[in-house]
Amino acid sequence: TGVQTCALPICAALTSGGIVLVKGTTGLDERTGLLSIRAEGVWSLEQVRELALVEIVLELPSRTRDPRIADSLKHLLKPYTHGDTKVSLRILNEDGASVDIALGASWNVKPEAALLESLLTFAGEEAVEYVYHPNRLADDPPRRTDSKAA
Repeated sequence: TGVQTCALPICAALTSGGIVLVKGTTGLDERTGLLSIRAEGVWSLEQVRELALVEIVLELPSRTRDPRIADSLKHLLKPYTHGDTKVSLRILNEDGASVDIALGASWNVKPEAALLESLLTFAGEEAVEYVYHPNRLADDPPRRTDSKAA
């Protein structure tokens, strides 16, 4: 029987019942023949968003000229501002060409789950793009796990 110990952030991520991202290597356990993972780092989905989500792009058709859209978007974003994640609007024309317009640093957001759900409702699933920077996770110090045999 093996005794497993892990650092508190990893245990919290693994017992949260949510989605986790694991960086490490896979292989077969020599004793059991089952798949094993040697984790170098474990992050909850919320931690991945916080560390590596660098931009949210909302796609809007150019025919969307309703001035209430800007007010609605401001209302959605305002409670989540003062974060590090950029927000851009991608304006599409009828010919399929597009232009991205960054909203500016004062509209950078904290990518909390409630905001992301609101943006999906506002723009639709096909119109929301998440831009991740994978090296941001590499720069985060890995959370080490120790495995000890009894």
